[in-house]
Amino acid sequence: MKITWTCYLHPYTAMGVIAINVVKELTKLGYDVGLNAINPPNDPNKVNPLDYSIEVQEALKKGHRFDSVNIFFAYPDVYPSHRCKINVGYTGADSTGWYTTQGQVPPWISCNEYMDFMLTPADYSRRIMKDCGVTKPIYLFPHGIDTSLFPYQPRVKNIPFTFVYCGEMSKRKGTQDLITTFKDLFGTSDKYRLLLRSNTDMLYYNGSEIEALTRNQPNIEVHFKNYGQQELSEYYKRGHVYVYPSRADWFGMTPFESLACGMPTIATETNGYYEFLQDYIVPVEYHDEEIGEHHPYLKGKWHVVDKLRLKEKMYGVFFDYDNLLNLARVASLHIHEKFTWERVTKDYLVPFLEEQVKPKLDSKVHQVKEALQFPVDPVAIDPKEIRMDNNDLRITVGIPTKDRGIELAILLQSLSVQTYQNFDVLINDDGLSGIIYNNTTIQGLINLLRQQGHDVTIMKGQTLGPHIAGQAILDNAKTELILRVDDDVALEPQCLENLIKPFIKDNARKVAAVGLILLNPHEDLNRQQMDLESFNRQHKQGLGKVFWINENQLFLSGMLSINRLPVEEEVEVEHLYSGFMYRKSVGKEIGGYPLNLSKVGHREETIFTYSMFKAGYKLYVHPKAISYHYHPMFGGIRETAGQMHKEELWKHDEEIFNEWIQKVLPNPFKKQTKPIIEEPPSDDQIDFTDIPELTDEQLKSMKPWKDVLTEIKNQENKPNVNFEGDSKKPIVSIIVLTHGLNHDGLKKVLSGIVNYTLTPYELIIVNNDNRPESLEDIRIFIDSEIKSRINGTRDVKIVQLEKEMAVGLARGIGVENSSGDSEYILFIDDDAQIVGFPDSNLGTDWVDMMLSIFNKYKDVAAVSPIHTWYSKLKCEAVSVACMLTSKKVWGVVGGFDPIFGNKEKGTWGYEDVDWSYRAQCKGFKLKWIESYYFPFIHEDTTFKPKSEERQQALLRAEEILLNKYDLNEVNYLRRFPYPLTDEQMEASLHGINLNIGCYYAIYDNFINIDLNPDVKPDLCINMMDIDKHFAKNSVSLIIASQVLEHVVYDEAFEFLRKCFEILKPGGHFVVEVPDCDNMDERIANGEMNEEDKRCHMEGNPQSPGQAHLHCYGEKNLQEMVTRAGFNILRRNPASSDKDTLAIRFDCIVNK
Repeated sequence: MKITWTCYLHPYTAMGVIAINVVKELTKLGYDVGLNAINPPNDPNKVNPLDYSIEVQEALKKGHRFDSVNIFFAYPDVYPSHRCKINVGYTGADSTGWYTTQGQVPPWISCNEYMDFMLTPADYSRRIMKDCGVTKPIYLFPHGIDTSLFPYQPRVKNIPFTFVYCGEMSKRKGTQDLITTFKDLFGTSDKYRLLLRSNTDMLYYNGSEIEALTRNQPNIEVHFKNYGQQELSEYYKRGHVYVYPSRADWFGMTPFESLACGMPTIATETNGYYEFLQDYIVPVEYHDEEIGEHHPYLKGKWHVVDKLRLKEKMYGVFFDYDNLLNLARVASLHIHEKFTWERVTKDYLVPFLEEQVKPKLDSKVHQVKEALQFPVDPVAIDPKEIRMDNNDLRITVGIPTKDRGIELAILLQSLSVQTYQNFDVLINDDGLSGIIYNNTTIQGLINLLRQQGHDVTIMKGQTLGPHIAGQAILDNAKTELILRVDDDVALEPQCLENLIKPFIKDNARKVAAVGLILLNPHEDLNRQQMDLESFNRQHKQGLGKVFWINENQLFLSGMLSINRLPVEEEVEVEHLYSGFMYRKSVGKEIGGYPLNLSKVGHREETIFTYSMFKAGYKLYVHPKAISYHYHPMFGGIRETAGQMHKEELWKHDEEIFNEWIQKVLPNPFKKQTKPIIEEPPSDDQIDFTDIPELTDEQLKSMKPWKDVLTEIKNQENKPNVNFEGDSKKPIVSIIVLTHGLNHDGLKKVLSGIVNYTLTPYELIIVNNDNRPESLEDIRIFIDSEIKSRINGTRDVKIVQLEKEMAVGLARGIGVENSSGDSEYILFIDDDAQIVGFPDSNLGTDWVDMMLSIFNKYKDVAAVSPIHTWYSKLKCEAVSVACMLTSKKVWGVVGGFDPIFGNKEKGTWGYEDVDWSYRAQCKGFKLKWIESYYFPFIHEDTTFKPKSEERQQALLRAEEILLNKYDLNEVNYLRRFPYPLTDEQMEASLHGINLNIGCYYAIYDNFINIDLNPDVKPDLCINMMDIDKHFAKNSVSLIIASQVLEHVVYDEAFEFLRKCFEILKPGGHFVVEVPDCDNMDERIANGEMNEEDKRCHMEGNPQSPGQAHLHCYGEKNLQEMVTRAGFNILRRNPASSDKDTLAIRFDCIVNK
């Protein structure tokens, strides 16, 4: 197995030490290892191979090899530009957050998606990486030490008693905490000494700051020198105790080294090293603090040692030194046995390489060989034997590419073995990595093509999208025929030979373009075969054609080109995509590519090729021009995983396309009508006959609204609820955030809480205003009004913040100050009001209403009376103005992101939208209470005029929110509105997905199908005709939610059989129907009501197609689905709001 170890190679840092030792151990075990040093050009520590051993020198010579397994021992920002066949990211997490680039968001999570696997040295960092959203499989590989350099060293207690620290001088490592603690404890006493050592390139404080901290301290020695491992071992001999107060470490090597030498070690009671050494170190307690601006690339919180505890431990070790020496002796034996480089490599890295990496590597090699159907090694062909000298039939192969080394190499390799060799190559490079120039495999393939007689030209692209790259290829090609082919496509050897055949026969020069067949190499190639019956039926119905179905629906399909076709000759179509050969003269005649699209370039190929068709030219797909489309998730001209999935860019291009298609293909269904302006009806036009009259009793019980407002205004004067004798532990922590000097709103909400809350609670007021008069006003009100009402039965806490901070962070501090007894958190704003008991029922209250809804359903993240649909993230959102959640959910989802509602960052709002989105990403649901029944008032200011400053802050916050997430199809499917399993999500990425009976639930990345044109489906057909539009074995995933009940039983069974036929082997099917089992019993238990039962039985007969014609229970649905051929994997909760009211089966096709 070839392995490349990619890292910054510094001989005096941990990164360099680890690289050197891993290369040595893997080489000894027989692996072919290359060392790829990625030190920047201006790095003062330039790599000199002569500084290293023979093994390392040989590895440096091999360097980066394209056809190897690449292990990146580096921060994730380098991952996109140094990839190989298999890519492993080896990194960790120094804090509770994840790395950012120079303190900016979004985090480096997206970089990890370039990897096949992740390695990290400890479970500590693995947990953090998973919590922060890393989805790739993560395996452990702890660091080792060279025990020959760190032998056990006996020591005795003497004077001066010496503390030692080795490592970077930074806040992250707690150096300042150590210096100040030592000075506080021992002053300038000559009986104690502190030795500090750091490499010169690891100084994170400037020299003057270190000097200031240690000035006039003769008992503190500071040494800045690039120490080798041998010198470092000698340094450890000088000390009695090693102190390591690190705030953030994904591993931490020096505690291992100090204990290996037998030196007692004091260290923070966390970080990566702690899980391996907790039985041997002297632990120091810590507390978490926000990192803020203290570090250039960390976010979240880090673990700051409790200085009082650090003082106790540093003072106490002198008196307990003999016992600690014995403990260090045991630790030394443990480390010398378990943590040598040989041992950790064999115990962790080798099993990972052999059991995880090798099977995937073998699979990739097999896929390439099988898909390309020719040897992987380039084949030298004499161009004179098969080259055609007809210049009219010479081809320019135009390749738009961006940072896809593996895929580009496969494409070039497939060109080198073409049976038709009369071509040149023109590469439009939009890349940033320089991989075309620095990758030896790509350079070798380019040289091979040139030796075969092909002109290979590389143009620097503009990085403005595929349409701009396509136009550049059109403008610069020197031949009449141009093959436009993406960089993730590989061609069978006869591909060019077959593509050019229609042009050879075209004496009239009416053929404009011929398209490739693009198969999916990740799936069974034998299954990608269209049978003749399906071909005849589907081609006649319009596949490969463009036409209007109705007023709102354009039929636009190129699906002929993703299957092997059961014919020999070319098939005429009306448009093409992804790969086609065309005439340059025709491309110029139609005006070239559409240049007004966004960087996504959505619809560019359709516009380009359909324009040729509309100009009177012929377009074909050739069934023997076979290619393989790899569709990698990252890189490429469309920047698949990055900003190109912004919704507004896709919408922009779709609007341009719609305007264009209306001009070139007018919609025959659209009628020109004059706009109708409706006047509001006058009183004499309104029919009052259907308005029911109120009874005398109802009229007497009604209060004038003016009286209600008066009660609200004076609510603090309402009589108190009697809490005497009620001393229950709090169930809910009610957190009220406030700010300012005028606390009228706060006083109203607190009075409402106290007057109308029966549920045991604690009250936490977080004052985000550090002015003394603000705090004093709150205290006076609490002491004079609130405490007298609760009679000591409720805890009231005021959390005074030292400075104003982000509102989400402030609320999180409120949570941190809540009682350990409470299970729930309830946020409410100081401009909200609680105005009574629900329905005047003193047996319940507003909190209990929220709790009952929260606990009624599974997987609920939050309950709120305020909710919205945030279309830009396609998610629901609840408002923190009144929001109940549980501490368990809070622990899983995390707190509010402090980037929002942050004056320093210039943002306002959106912290609750962000939290809601994250909750749904983790599989939770949001519930709300109908405000009509809920005694809560909050003024909605969404559409009210705002100051320019506030408006800009809202826009800035929304911009940050949308840039924070990579809105690709996996994320969309994972969150809302349909809860797909991991298997279903995987299936959905590799083929056609159908949402049958979609109604208004239109899902991205699905073909949404419905009978009702008003819901604007992608395909408006009867579900019973599904087999007329999709071939057998062509679909990956079908969702059929709430559709079977709308047809009779026999038709439902026939529909299931048709779905089974069009699904691929291994395809997934999700079916959901109303649950009609035991409805009377469930009504008696309160699980449903009579209206639910009526809806289950009848549906909505007044609306066309909405009547229920058959009712299902679990048993008869299971029997029908099984009889249709499906294997049922599981019964899941339904996607509907009332989870108990539906049956959902997740099924798979095993043919």
